[in-house]
Amino acid sequence: MSSREQRRKRRELEDRAIFAVKVALLGFVIYAFVSMSLAPVESTCTACHSAVAESHTEQLHAAVSCNSCHSGTTITERLNFRVSYSRMIPATALGRQPETTLVTNDNCTSCHAEQVLTTFVADTGIRMSHREKLARGYLCSDCHSDTGHTLIGDTIRRVDMFDCFSCHSSLESARCEICHAGERTTDRRPYQSVWRLTHGENWQALHGMGGLQTCNVCHHPSYCTRCHGIEMPHPAGFHYRHGAAAVAVETEGVCYTCHDYERFCYACHQMEMPHPDGFLQAHSGTPEEDEEKCYRCHNPSACLRCHTAHTHPGIPTDTLRQLRGRLGLD
Repeated sequence: MSSREQRRKRRELEDRAIFAVKVALLGFVIYAFVSMSLAPVESTCTACHSAVAESHTEQLHAAVSCNSCHSGTTITERLNFRVSYSRMIPATALGRQPETTLVTNDNCTSCHAEQVLTTFVADTGIRMSHREKLARGYLCSDCHSDTGHTLIGDTIRRVDMFDCFSCHSSLESARCEICHAGERTTDRRPYQSVWRLTHGENWQALHGMGGLQTCNVCHHPSYCTRCHGIEMPHPAGFHYRHGAAAVAVETEGVCYTCHDYERFCYACHQMEMPHPDGFLQAHSGTPEEDEEKCYRCHNPSACLRCHTAHTHPGIPTDTLRQLRGRLGLD
């Protein structure tokens, strides 16, 4: 093939490639324009979200359109809603997790300003003030995620006592009567919260599933120690100094009340813990490739305290030389 023919074919390929790119760009622009134009049309929502739309008709917000809550109130939010909508169709077609559209606080307060500005008692018996929550940056949907319709395939976010403790973090501020008006009963609660589960009839087996960092808001540390035999919840930094408690006579064996040895202790340390009798005398035989495990708990300087002070009687000279070599002393 002559060089002229090769150049002609190359130009043809380049022209085809440029034409394909132009067609793709034009198709993308047309699709983006059409999809963003259709986004405010409610029937386009129900075409895919029929189950959600059906549950919406049974809610208190049945007369409110999809876009009234999901499209936002500002120009930026409405533009982002249209962009999210344009991504939903290809994501659904490709079997990927579709885009989600958040309901902003401004959408909610456009109708519920009075509830936000006043303190009221809900039908569940909870005395509630929303102003403080909103001031701390919470979203209305953090607690009321399924108010407008049932969530299909999503994690429903509901208020739980453990969430309340982010603000009610002292015994005085966590007094029940502050928020629970009248008799405190659970029959009016429409769902099973983690708090109710971990404080119910089977609390002794399930209380470890709750927010352990909040136990001391209501319970004095001695209340937990009475059963656990050790300070609970474990104080800050306990992970780094738990070895002393694990070998102390007064706390011997209490770790295994909650922690399984194989799945908890051995899974992390990768060796028998606490070290068995005679381990110190025999630790020089630890394979070099296992030394990294030692440094998970021991600082290398801990070795120097013994290995530079004197020569251990009974250790062969060549073995001692190897030990000092590993430490960079020879």
